[in-house]
Amino acid sequence: MIPPTYFKMMSNPFLIQIWNKAEYELRESEKIVFCGYSMPDADIHIKYLLKRGILNRRITKPKIIIVNNHDSKKDEIKNEEELRYRRLFGAKINYTEKNLKTLHKIHQCIYRKLWLLHP
Repeated sequence: MIPPTYFKMMSNPFLIQIWNKAEYELRESEKIVFCGYSMPDADIHIKYLLKRGILNRRITKPKIIIVNNHDSKKDEIKNEEELRYRRLFGAKINYTEKNLKTLHKIHQCIYRKLWLLHP
């Protein structure tokens, strides 16, 4: 795990390998889903990685979906978080009201249906 801080040891060869693979996947992805991540201002390295991966694409921009809500999250916090994502990716993002629990239920239903079709 790499914490969201202003300073990261980016000289670690294992971290460099992971970072390069992540950038490649970002360049090739049609959809990017952020689950449980608030895009903190302190995490400048991940923002740099995301920008590089998305700007250096061979295909059109990916669909960006954010799933990071919970019942007690205040509207002010949601608005600030959504603004951070929009500053990075532009206006065409899908900042959902969904949370990880909802996402898990959706995936369970999909897997059950697939299992019924292909046991």
